Amino acid sequence: MLSGIAAGTSTQEESLKNLRSYLVDVRSLSYNCRNASRVGSAHDGGYVLCHDDVTRDAENERVESLGRGGQWSKGCTLLSYGIADNDEFEEELAQQFGCVVHEFDPTVEGSKGSKRFPQRIFFHPEGLGAARGELHGVGRVDTLHNHIAKYAAEAKVLLVKIDIEDAEWAALAATKDAVLAKIDSLIIELHMHQGIQHIMRRMIQQRRPARWPQEWRIPQADAELVKELPQRVSTLQRLRQHFYIYNVHYNNCDACRRPFPDAPGYFIPAAVDLSMVRKDLVEKYSTSKERDQSLNADSNPSSPGLDQLSFPLPGEAPRAPPEKEL
Repeated sequence: MLSGIAAGTSTQEESLKNLRSYLVDVRSLSYNCRNASRVGSAHDGGYVLCHDDVTRDAENERVESLGRGGQWSKGCTLLSYGIADNDEFEEELAQQFGCVVHEFDPTVEGSKGSKRFPQRIFFHPEGLGAARGELHGVGRVDTLHNHIAKYAAEAKVLLVKIDIEDAEWAALAATKDAVLAKIDSLIIELHMHQGIQHIMRRMIQQRRPARWPQEWRIPQADAELVKELPQRVSTLQRLRQHFYIYNVHYNNCDACRRPFPDAPGYFIPAAVDLSMVRKDLVEKYSTSKERDQSLNADSNPSSPGLDQLSFPLPGEAPRAPPEKEL
Protein backbone atom coordinates (compact mmCIF):
# COMPACT_ATOMS: atom_id res chain seq x y z
CA MET A 1 0.00 0.00 0.00
CA LEU A 2 1.29 3.45 -0.84
CA SER A 3 2.12 5.39 2.32
CA GLY A 4 2.63 8.99 1.22
CA ILE A 5 1.28 9.18 -2.34
CA ALA A 6 -2.23 8.00 -2.97
CA ALA A 7 -2.63 5.16 -5.43
CA GLY A 8 -3.01 6.33 -8.99
CA THR A 9 -0.44 7.26 -11.61
CA SER A 10 -1.67 10.85 -12.01
CA THR A 11 -1.25 11.59 -8.30
CA GLN A 12 2.21 10.05 -8.26
CA GLU A 13 3.21 12.08 -11.30
CA GLU A 14 1.94 15.27 -9.68
CA SER A 15 3.91 14.59 -6.50
CA LEU A 16 7.09 13.90 -8.45
CA LYS A 17 6.47 17.08 -10.46
CA ASN A 18 6.33 19.03 -7.19
CA LEU A 19 9.52 17.35 -6.00
CA ARG A 20 11.27 18.30 -9.24
CA SER A 21 10.08 21.91 -8.95
CA TYR A 22 11.37 22.18 -5.41
CA LEU A 23 14.76 20.66 -6.22
CA VAL A 24 15.18 22.89 -9.27
CA ASP A 25 14.31 26.03 -7.30
CA VAL A 26 16.74 25.08 -4.55
CA ARG A 27 19.68 24.28 -6.82
CA SER A 28 19.24 27.07 -9.41
CA LEU A 29 21.56 29.90 -8.42
CA SER A 30 20.56 33.22 -9.96
CA TYR A 31 23.40 35.50 -8.86
CA ASN A 32 27.15 34.96 -8.97
CA CYS A 33 28.55 36.79 -5.95
CA ARG A 34 32.02 38.12 -6.71
CA ASN A 35 33.02 38.86 -3.13
CA ALA A 36 31.78 36.41 -0.51
CA SER A 37 33.04 35.02 2.78
CA ARG A 38 32.06 32.41 5.30
CA VAL A 39 30.80 33.93 8.52
CA GLY A 40 30.41 32.05 11.80
CA SER A 41 31.26 28.45 12.60
CA ALA A 42 33.53 26.30 10.49
CA HIS A 43 30.74 23.72 10.23
CA ASP A 44 27.12 23.85 11.42
CA GLY A 45 26.18 27.45 12.25
CA GLY A 46 28.36 29.06 9.56
CA TYR A 47 26.91 30.74 6.47
CA VAL A 48 28.12 32.25 3.20
CA LEU A 49 27.55 36.00 2.97
CA CYS A 50 27.92 38.20 -0.13
CA HIS A 51 29.77 41.52 0.11
CA ASP A 52 29.25 42.84 -3.42
CA ASP A 53 28.59 46.54 -3.93
CA VAL A 54 24.92 47.45 -4.00
CA THR A 55 22.91 50.40 -5.27
CA ARG A 56 20.92 52.23 -2.64
CA ASP A 57 18.75 54.86 -4.32
CA ALA A 58 16.37 55.24 -7.24
CA GLU A 59 18.97 57.03 -9.36
CA ASN A 60 21.55 54.29 -8.70
CA GLU A 61 24.01 57.01 -7.72
CA ARG A 62 25.18 55.89 -4.28
CA VAL A 63 26.96 52.56 -4.02
CA GLU A 64 28.07 50.82 -0.84
CA SER A 65 29.50 47.45 0.08
CA LEU A 66 27.63 44.71 1.92
CA GLY A 67 30.53 43.99 4.19
CA ARG A 68 33.78 45.06 5.81
CA GLY A 69 34.71 48.58 4.85
CA GLY A 70 31.20 49.40 3.65
CA GLN A 71 28.31 51.11 5.33
CA TRP A 72 27.20 48.37 7.71
CA SER A 73 28.61 50.15 10.74
CA LYS A 74 26.24 53.02 9.98
CA GLY A 75 23.01 51.16 10.59
CA CYS A 76 23.33 47.42 9.95
CA THR A 77 20.83 45.28 11.85
CA LEU A 78 20.58 41.50 11.93
CA LEU A 79 17.42 39.72 13.00
CA SER A 80 18.46 36.14 13.68
CA TYR A 81 15.93 33.37 14.32
CA GLY A 82 17.08 30.07 15.80
CA ILE A 83 20.09 30.29 18.13
CA ALA A 84 20.19 27.10 20.23
CA ASP A 85 23.73 26.87 21.64
CA ASN A 86 25.65 28.46 18.75
CA ASP A 87 25.68 32.15 17.85
CA GLU A 88 29.15 32.46 16.32
CA PHE A 89 27.57 33.84 13.14
CA GLU A 90 25.80 36.52 15.14
CA GLU A 91 28.92 37.35 17.15
CA GLU A 92 31.03 37.82 14.03
CA LEU A 93 28.47 40.10 12.42
CA ALA A 94 28.40 42.19 15.58
CA GLN A 95 32.16 42.33 16.16
CA GLN A 96 33.64 42.26 12.66
CA PHE A 97 30.90 43.95 10.66
CA GLY A 98 29.51 46.36 13.22
CA CYS A 99 25.92 45.14 13.13
CA VAL A 100 23.39 45.46 15.91
CA VAL A 101 22.09 41.92 16.43
CA HIS A 102 18.72 40.80 17.74
CA GLU A 103 18.58 37.06 18.47
CA PHE A 104 15.28 35.19 18.76
CA ASP A 105 14.78 31.72 20.22
CA PRO A 106 12.02 30.67 22.64
CA THR A 107 13.60 27.25 23.25
CA VAL A 108 16.65 28.51 25.18
CA GLU A 109 17.14 31.00 28.00
CA GLY A 110 19.89 33.08 26.45
CA SER A 111 22.98 33.11 24.25
CA LYS A 112 26.73 33.32 24.66
CA GLY A 113 26.96 36.34 22.40
CA SER A 114 24.43 38.41 24.30
CA LYS A 115 26.44 37.83 27.48
CA ARG A 116 29.78 38.62 25.88
CA PHE A 117 28.63 41.68 23.95
CA PRO A 118 25.54 43.04 25.72
CA GLN A 119 25.83 46.46 24.08
CA ARG A 120 25.50 45.03 20.56
CA ILE A 121 23.78 41.63 20.81
CA PHE A 122 20.30 41.40 22.31
CA PHE A 123 18.55 38.11 23.03
CA HIS A 124 14.76 37.73 22.96
CA PRO A 125 13.04 34.54 24.25
CA GLU A 126 10.53 34.40 21.44
CA GLY A 127 10.47 33.02 17.93
CA LEU A 128 9.15 33.68 14.45
CA GLY A 129 5.61 32.74 13.54
CA ALA A 130 2.70 33.43 11.22
CA ALA A 131 0.99 35.48 13.96
CA ARG A 132 1.69 36.78 17.43
CA GLY A 133 0.95 34.21 20.12
CA GLU A 134 2.04 30.85 21.47
CA LEU A 135 3.24 28.12 19.11
CA HIS A 136 2.62 24.64 20.50
CA GLY A 137 5.81 22.93 21.53
CA VAL A 138 7.89 26.03 20.81
CA GLY A 139 6.80 29.02 22.88
CA ARG A 140 6.01 32.66 22.28
CA VAL A 141 6.32 33.86 18.68
CA ASP A 142 5.69 37.01 16.68
CA THR A 143 5.72 37.99 13.02
CA LEU A 144 8.61 39.26 10.93
CA HIS A 145 6.57 42.42 10.28
CA ASN A 146 6.27 43.16 13.99
CA HIS A 147 9.90 42.38 14.75
CA ILE A 148 11.15 44.66 11.98
CA ALA A 149 8.89 47.46 13.19
CA LYS A 150 10.06 47.01 16.79
CA TYR A 151 13.76 46.30 16.39
CA ALA A 152 14.86 47.40 12.90
CA ALA A 153 12.68 50.33 11.87
CA GLU A 154 15.75 52.59 11.50
CA ALA A 155 18.08 49.98 9.99
CA LYS A 156 19.90 51.15 6.88
CA VAL A 157 20.96 47.59 6.07
CA LEU A 158 18.71 44.74 7.20
CA LEU A 159 19.85 41.14 7.31
CA VAL A 160 17.63 38.27 8.35
CA LYS A 161 18.79 34.75 9.23
CA ILE A 162 16.18 32.02 9.77
CA ASP A 163 16.89 28.50 11.04
CA ILE A 164 13.80 27.40 12.94
CA GLU A 165 13.34 23.72 12.13
CA ASP A 166 10.35 23.71 9.72
CA ALA A 167 8.47 26.62 11.32
CA GLU A 168 9.85 28.93 8.62
CA TRP A 169 7.26 27.87 6.06
CA ALA A 170 4.19 29.12 7.90
CA ALA A 171 5.97 32.31 8.93
CA LEU A 172 7.14 33.09 5.39
CA ALA A 173 3.77 32.27 3.85
CA ALA A 174 2.20 34.87 6.16
CA THR A 175 4.84 37.52 5.40
CA LYS A 176 3.66 40.17 2.94
CA ASP A 177 5.69 41.27 -0.06
CA ALA A 178 6.12 44.74 1.46
CA VAL A 179 7.94 43.18 4.41
CA LEU A 180 10.21 41.06 2.22
CA ALA A 181 11.07 44.23 0.30
CA LYS A 182 12.70 45.65 3.44
CA ILE A 183 15.23 42.81 3.72
CA ASP A 184 18.60 43.36 2.05
CA SER A 185 20.10 39.93 2.67
CA LEU A 186 18.26 36.74 3.64
CA ILE A 187 19.93 33.57 4.85
CA ILE A 188 17.56 30.72 5.51
CA GLU A 189 17.69 27.01 6.21
CA LEU A 190 14.70 25.32 4.63
CA HIS A 191 13.48 22.13 6.29
CA MET A 192 11.32 19.19 5.37
CA HIS A 193 10.76 17.81 8.87
CA GLN A 194 7.02 17.14 8.71
CA GLY A 195 6.16 14.62 11.39
CA ILE A 196 9.75 13.50 11.94
CA GLN A 197 11.17 15.90 14.51
CA HIS A 198 11.24 13.13 17.10
CA ILE A 199 13.13 10.92 14.64
CA MET A 200 15.75 13.61 14.14
CA ARG A 201 16.20 13.96 17.91
CA ARG A 202 16.42 10.18 18.32
CA MET A 203 19.06 9.83 15.63
CA ILE A 204 21.14 12.60 17.18
CA GLN A 205 20.86 11.07 20.64
CA GLN A 206 21.82 7.62 19.38
CA ARG A 207 24.51 8.99 17.04
CA ARG A 208 23.05 7.02 14.17
CA PRO A 209 24.74 7.28 10.75
CA ALA A 210 23.53 9.76 8.12
CA ARG A 211 20.87 7.50 6.62
CA TRP A 212 17.17 7.02 7.08
CA PRO A 213 16.37 3.69 8.76
CA GLN A 214 13.41 2.07 7.03
CA GLU A 215 11.89 1.04 10.36
CA TRP A 216 11.47 4.71 11.27
CA ARG A 217 9.42 5.58 8.20
CA ILE A 218 6.02 6.93 9.24
CA PRO A 219 3.19 6.82 6.66
CA GLN A 220 1.47 9.81 8.27
CA ALA A 221 4.63 11.92 8.02
CA ASP A 222 5.12 10.90 4.40
CA ALA A 223 1.54 11.90 3.60
CA GLU A 224 2.07 15.25 5.31
CA LEU A 225 5.21 15.87 3.26
CA VAL A 226 3.41 15.19 -0.02
CA LYS A 227 0.40 17.29 0.98
CA GLU A 228 2.39 20.36 2.02
CA LEU A 229 4.99 20.32 -0.74
CA PRO A 230 2.96 22.32 -3.35
CA GLN A 231 2.49 25.23 -0.94
CA ARG A 232 6.14 25.15 0.01
CA VAL A 233 7.16 25.22 -3.63
CA SER A 234 4.94 28.29 -4.05
CA THR A 235 6.53 29.97 -1.02
CA LEU A 236 10.05 29.35 -2.32
CA GLN A 237 9.12 30.67 -5.74
CA ARG A 238 7.76 33.83 -4.14
CA LEU A 239 11.08 34.30 -2.35
CA ARG A 240 12.83 33.94 -5.69
CA GLN A 241 10.71 36.78 -7.05
CA HIS A 242 12.27 39.10 -4.46
CA PHE A 243 15.77 37.68 -4.07
CA TYR A 244 18.63 36.26 -6.08
CA ILE A 245 20.09 33.04 -4.66
CA TYR A 246 23.89 33.10 -4.70
CA ASN A 247 24.74 30.09 -2.53
CA VAL A 248 23.20 26.74 -1.69
CA HIS A 249 24.49 24.30 0.90
CA TYR A 250 22.96 20.88 1.56
CA ASN A 251 23.12 20.10 5.26
CA ASN A 252 24.55 16.62 5.82
CA CYS A 253 22.97 16.20 9.25
CA ASP A 254 21.68 12.81 10.29
CA ALA A 255 18.69 11.91 8.11
CA CYS A 256 19.02 15.05 5.95
CA ARG A 257 18.72 12.93 2.80
CA ARG A 258 15.04 12.13 3.22
CA PRO A 259 13.60 9.46 0.92
CA PHE A 260 10.70 10.80 -1.10
CA PRO A 261 7.58 8.71 -0.42
CA ASP A 262 6.95 5.80 -2.81
CA ALA A 263 9.68 6.94 -5.20
CA PRO A 264 12.67 4.62 -4.69
CA GLY A 265 15.97 6.33 -5.42
CA TYR A 266 14.63 9.87 -5.08
CA PHE A 267 15.19 12.11 -2.08
CA ILE A 268 14.33 15.55 -0.74
CA PRO A 269 16.75 17.55 1.43
CA ALA A 270 15.48 17.71 5.00
CA ALA A 271 17.68 20.78 5.53
CA VAL A 272 19.26 23.09 2.96
CA ASP A 273 20.82 26.54 3.42
CA LEU A 274 20.12 29.30 0.90
CA SER A 275 21.91 32.67 0.84
CA MET A 276 20.03 35.45 -0.95
CA VAL A 277 20.34 39.13 -1.81
CA ARG A 278 17.41 41.36 -2.75
CA LYS A 279 17.18 41.77 -6.50
CA ASP A 280 16.99 45.55 -6.69
CA LEU A 281 20.29 45.95 -4.82
CA VAL A 282 22.56 44.28 -7.37
CA GLU A 283 22.90 43.99 -11.11
CA LYS A 284 22.28 40.49 -12.32
CA TYR A 285 25.01 39.16 -14.54
CA SER A 286 25.59 35.81 -16.18
CA THR A 287 26.58 33.04 -13.82
CA SER A 288 29.29 30.57 -14.63
CA LYS A 289 28.61 26.86 -14.82
CA GLU A 290 31.45 26.19 -12.38
CA ARG A 291 30.34 27.22 -8.92
CA ASP A 292 32.78 28.10 -6.17
CA GLN A 293 31.92 25.73 -3.35
CA SER A 294 35.06 26.38 -1.34
CA LEU A 295 33.21 28.43 1.30
CA ASN A 296 30.72 25.66 2.05
CA ALA A 297 31.58 23.06 4.68
CA ASP A 298 29.87 19.92 5.91
CA SER A 299 27.62 20.61 8.87
CA ASN A 300 28.68 17.28 10.32
CA PRO A 301 32.33 16.58 9.39
CA SER A 302 32.02 12.94 10.48
CA SER A 303 29.23 12.17 8.00
CA PRO A 304 29.44 11.91 4.20
CA GLY A 305 28.83 15.16 2.38
CA LEU A 306 25.75 15.90 0.30
CA ASP A 307 25.36 17.95 -2.88
CA GLN A 308 22.81 18.35 -5.64
CA LEU A 309 23.81 14.99 -7.10
CA SER A 310 22.57 13.43 -3.87
CA PHE A 311 19.07 14.61 -4.87
CA PRO A 312 18.48 13.58 -8.50
CA LEU A 313 15.61 15.20 -10.32
CA PRO A 314 12.66 12.96 -11.20
CA GLY A 315 13.41 11.78 -14.69
CA GLU A 316 17.11 11.40 -13.95
CA ALA A 317 18.62 8.08 -13.02
CA PRO A 318 18.46 7.57 -9.22
CA ARG A 319 21.82 7.71 -7.50
CA ALA A 320 23.06 5.21 -4.95
CA PRO A 321 23.76 6.60 -1.47
CA PRO A 322 27.36 7.47 -0.50
CA GLU A 323 29.40 4.43 0.46
CA LYS A 324 29.73 5.55 4.08
CA GLU A 325 25.96 5.40 4.43
CA LEU A 326 25.77 1.71 3.59
